[in-house]
Amino acid sequence: MIKRMVATLALATLLMGQAFAGNGLLFNVSASGTPANVNITLCLNGKGPLTCQNYTVSALNLKVITTVPNHVYPTAGIKINTPGYTIGNLGLTCVPSGNGYCLFSASNNSSATILIQSIAAAAVPGAPNIGTATPGNAQATINWIAPVNNGGSSITGYTVTSTPAVTTPSACKNTTNTSCIFTGLTNGISYTFTVVAINAIGASASSAPSNAVTPVFPRIYTGTENGNVPISTNGGVSWVPTVQQPDGSPVLSVFVSGTTLYAGTNNGNVEVSTDGGMSWTSTTQPDGSSVLSVFVSGTTLYAGTASGNVEVSTDGGASWTPTAQPDGSAVLSVFVNGATLYVGTDNGNVEVSTDGGASWALTVSPDGSRVYSVFVSGGTWYAGTENGNVEVSTNGGASWVPTMQPASGSIVFSVFVSGATLYTGTADGNVEVSKDHGTSWIPTAQPDGSAVRSVFVGG
Repeated sequence: MIKRMVATLALATLLMGQAFAGNGLLFNVSASGTPANVNITLCLNGKGPLTCQNYTVSALNLKVITTVPNHVYPTAGIKINTPGYTIGNLGLTCVPSGNGYCLFSASNNSSATILIQSIAAAAVPGAPNIGTATPGNAQATINWIAPVNNGGSSITGYTVTSTPAVTTPSACKNTTNTSCIFTGLTNGISYTFTVVAINAIGASASSAPSNAVTPVFPRIYTGTENGNVPISTNGGVSWVPTVQQPDGSPVLSVFVSGTTLYAGTNNGNVEVSTDGGMSWTSTTQPDGSSVLSVFVSGTTLYAGTASGNVEVSTDGGASWTPTAQPDGSAVLSVFVNGATLYVGTDNGNVEVSTDGGASWALTVSPDGSRVYSVFVSGGTWYAGTENGNVEVSTNGGASWVPTMQPASGSIVFSVFVSGATLYTGTADGNVEVSKDHGTSWIPTAQPDGSAVRSVFVGG
């Protein structure tokens, strides 16, 4: 009796302990398929884990049976101890339990098939495919396509580099987008760009270089008291007037749509040029009084007149129809944003219409003086005034805050906003430029020495 108890205790102790490697007391394992050298642990109860045994197998397709007769172990467990391998079946890819074991059913009557898969080591991604670079004013827009191969690890971002080297702006550094605007470039210098993809392992090789682009200054068009339309293509360093004056009288407004130039004149004309100002053609006069402002939206022309009208033409200026008058005084400025019309008036008002000019709503006056110019960019309104201010409203005209006055301090006849840059035309003949939202202003060379009644940037 004592000998039988000792033998039973010895067997139980062996079953609960860590057993030796190879076919042994708990499992028989056969391996076939792709050769490998993988260490595994098998347990009769993988939840415990209890009664476990280590094996080193020589291939990746395993057949596993137990050595215990006539018994099924529904929660047998397997764990891979060699890095770079995982279980590839047991219900698709096995998700280990908290103790690291994958569970399967084992018996001595039917072998369990277990497939081991090698895990490809993650690597850096392939290089992205560079797209087209498009130049702008001191910037370029870069596009690219994600690499086909992410290296086995999700791409977390892209970084663009320029040649010649310029500090990569935040918009192009570790961005998850596949395009960015690369700012901080110098106009007149040719640049190419490359992009790398980044994952958890690191950065890819650089893409092929983009096409070469040369950032350029935007064209600045002005209308002057001398009746000229001077144009600058170098940021205002120099100006060249169009070959012909629109009609010889002061040019009070200029607008560019595509390749067509429009000028509103003191003689009451809307003059049109399709050849860069080499020649001009008059439309029918809007109402016979001076055309103080011209705006084009799609195929619709708008003219603000000294008679207090906003005149509208949908047939290229062959005929004009007035809206209701905003406030009865001269309409010094017209701006159209979608279906909303904005005007600045001789009475010092900014009037707004959302019904095509059938009715007008009065906002708070920017500073009480004449409003010669109105410009809307996003949710921000700008007004150029007789008092020499650029007034700014971010609440729909309920209140206004002036920027620093342009350096001249004279009447601000015109305000134009291009991106983050503000341009003004002033009574003392300057085009003033601010790149810090009006905190400071720098004058360009004077277009022709006379008052700058209108500024338009682009085209």
